[in-house]
Amino acid sequence: MEETVSPISRVLLAQTNTGEDAAIPIAKALAEIVVWCADNLEWIFDAIFWPFEKVTNRFFDPSGFFLTMSPWWLVGAILVIGLVKGPPVAAVKATLAMAVTIGLGAEVSMAAVEGFGYILTSLAAVLVVATPLGLALGRWRSPKPYSWVLERLGLVPVWMLQGATIFLFGIGTAASMVLAVVVALPVAVYFTAAAPPSDDSFNRVVAGLQKALLPILWTYIMTAMMGSGGLGLVVFRAVTNLDLEASIAAGLGVLLVGYTFQQLLEPRKALRRKPAHNNHDSVDVKAVVDVPLTPKPA
Repeated sequence: MEETVSPISRVLLAQTNTGEDAAIPIAKALAEIVVWCADNLEWIFDAIFWPFEKVTNRFFDPSGFFLTMSPWWLVGAILVIGLVKGPPVAAVKATLAMAVTIGLGAEVSMAAVEGFGYILTSLAAVLVVATPLGLALGRWRSPKPYSWVLERLGLVPVWMLQGATIFLFGIGTAASMVLAVVVALPVAVYFTAAAPPSDDSFNRVVAGLQKALLPILWTYIMTAMMGSGGLGLVVFRAVTNLDLEASIAAGLGVLLVGYTFQQLLEPRKALRRKPAHNNHDSVDVKAVVDVPLTPKPA
């Protein structure tokens, strides 16, 4: 019996047989740029990768101190950090969210500890790079030519950069954090620079970090196939094994860890001066300036 081949299959077979001739020119050019950077700028990528690798080896070791002790220490640390940073209500909400996460089971709780460290490290890297750049760009007067560039860079999907990240930095948690920082940087710089000038520098920085949280979180989940581990790996295993209970627990863990950071990044309320209720408290500056210095002649 003769085997029938659909028209779509014929096209795919034709593209497979042509090899490089079927490659998209833009994709081929970008791939050549990545290869050139890997061959000629290796020392730059090694310098970028070095701090992430050190943090991963120190704090993300399964047999290390932070991942072998009880995860409840993180609940107390979040409460202290939240109370120091303020406001107190946000600190309590963040603490309760992490406490509920720890109660979802041993696998989810340990993965949540690792995920907390992953997101915290990525936010620290974004803070170091995006804060001075965003505050400097925020001083520009309108129109701001950088806005268009940052908006387009913030729309680049994670999976487009994932291949280049694997090629340049390899796989693992450290490479995944590099990708998360690259994806979140345009967003953090844009919203730090676009914050109202009336806000103080602290609230402007917090606004940028708040917007960078979501790109870091979804990169953390999507890069489980890169060996990032943590909650992303728990979600990936649960979905692969069609384990409904594990997938719900892992999904709640991701949601609660994200909510914890959202509360920790709650901006401080600006102190407002109490308005004057007495009309005599206000002084007409124009009337004072217009008073003549010498009396008029009679």
